[in-house]
Amino acid sequence: MTKLEGAVGIIQSVNTADYTASVKFPEYNNQILDGLQILSPITFGNKITSIPKVNTPVFCIFLGDKTEKGYIIGSYFSDENVSNSQEDEYKIDFQGSSLTIKEDGNIELKGTLTKIDSEVIITGDTTIEKNMTVTQNVTISGGMSAKKGFETEKATLKNGKLDVQSIEYKEMSKK
Repeated sequence: MTKLEGAVGIIQSVNTADYTASVKFPEYNNQILDGLQILSPITFGNKITSIPKVNTPVFCIFLGDKTEKGYIIGSYFSDENVSNSQEDEYKIDFQGSSLTIKEDGNIELKGTLTKIDSEVIITGDTTIEKNMTVTQNVTISGGMSAKKGFETEKATLKNGKLDVQSIEYKEMSKK
């Protein structure tokens, strides 16, 4: 059986082309090892990638007696790097954006911009708490209500009063 050893280190640089990093090991006279493979939960077909930032504390394992076969198996939380997580949630927090999936089925997505590049079908009731801008057409197959009014470029409906800029009509002939 292959001998397995581990050590705590700090990311010094990252090579995103081959998913490796250089790691400094304070317990070993600050020795820096290059080309340590960053492990990921899924890498074939479906992929999960997470590149650690420089100065991220990591735990590494080494196979055999040589350090050439080293792997970064993950980072860890400490007093300096607190998780702020809850027991009943799965959370991805990245640069101020976050995805939280809770045990009760609720999903919370936070960010400055969320772009969905596919068709979206919403089967439940939807509440929009702020303004919505539509840059293309909207098709409404069911009814629509506007409790505080309705406005277009040429017409406004507020408090039961309809203001129209102009009306164009065609005369209809009787048949």
